[in-house]
Amino acid sequence: MEQPPPLPDTNNGPQYLIPIVILEAIALALCSARIYTKFRPSPHMRVDDYFIAIAQTLSFTGYLLALVSVLNGWGHMTRYVDPENLAVALKCLFAIQLVWILTICIIRMSVALSLLRLSFNPYWRRALWALIVIQGLFSTGWLVELFAACKPLSNHWAPSADADCWPAKYRINLGWATSAVFVTMDLIFATMPLKLILRLNRPIGERILIGCLMATGLLATAMAAWKMTTFTTNGTGDPMSATVWPSMLAKLEEVVGIIAACMPCLKGPAERALHHLGFLSAPSLESMTKPSFVASNVPHNITRSPMENHHNRRNKSPHTMDMELIAGVSHVESLHERSALERQSSTASASEWNNSMATTCPNPTTMHSDESAPSHREGGGGATGICAKNASSTTVGSKKKAWDPV
Repeated sequence: MEQPPPLPDTNNGPQYLIPIVILEAIALALCSARIYTKFRPSPHMRVDDYFIAIAQTLSFTGYLLALVSVLNGWGHMTRYVDPENLAVALKCLFAIQLVWILTICIIRMSVALSLLRLSFNPYWRRALWALIVIQGLFSTGWLVELFAACKPLSNHWAPSADADCWPAKYRINLGWATSAVFVTMDLIFATMPLKLILRLNRPIGERILIGCLMATGLLATAMAAWKMTTFTTNGTGDPMSATVWPSMLAKLEEVVGIIAACMPCLKGPAERALHHLGFLSAPSLESMTKPSFVASNVPHNITRSPMENHHNRRNKSPHTMDMELIAGVSHVESLHERSALERQSSTASASEWNNSMATTCPNPTTMHSDESAPSHREGGGGATGICAKNASSTTVGSKKKAWDPV
């Protein structure tokens, strides 16, 4: 009986390398921009920033492994690949799986840690911590499957008839369960901030911008859902040629996840670019339905006393305050810069108030030495009573100020 003619060779490697390298460049640029903003004017990196930096490093490492694998025959039919190159390619594919499991876990944990800062609501925080634990458990399950599915472990890159491996259905079932959970998690991460965004005291155009930036996680959700369409053919076909397409969809989920995690942190530069292009008008106090203590376009000639600043902060709800931290200020790139700006403004207002009081109040030494003047006693009415309080505050301790703006 005649043997069927061999299948023609394929070259599927470029269909993986070309689109992925473009997205990797975008993800690297956005991640670098995010880290750069965290060092202005001084370093204020948080745990989620470190996580996304680690994820980007692992993601780029995974791409380099894929490049080496393609150079050694990945994407071609196995029968056309040299045995030595085949072993190198299969080792790289095993390493790619390991890197992907770690990277996708770190990305989602970074997003969850970022969302933790948006609200002090206990239910919000418990839900996010629960998602972090679930992500850790599923990633641990994948690591167990990767290292324990076949004995010896070398069967992944040197297949042997004597190897003891789990049935393929276990891997397929784990893939279905994991993808369903990951799609749900991505959807939750993308939609959780929407309610808080609607409550922002910001112009409508700015709220739309923030919503779009934070909803880019839906792209990662779409990639994860698209990847599920390959599960029905998992384990079939040539191992060197048929695995390129599923691997590319998994890599797209990873890289798009990094892009989505970095986009909200670049709201300031995006807003300035849209202002420059004319797509977004400059914000103003008149365009807000309620006052906002982080108004981007407050006129420089408007000053508030320290007590007014304290009153505005006290009346803000945690949801509004935290989401306005994400909204940012047009001229301030981060919470650190905004806090420094508020302290400078408050100190300047207090200094102006004290200077004005110094010009109207008598000398504190003369005022206290004249005990016969009732109008200078503490608690007296009118401006003289205030002067007495101000003078007394300067005499109690050398380190106490007449007006503490904090």
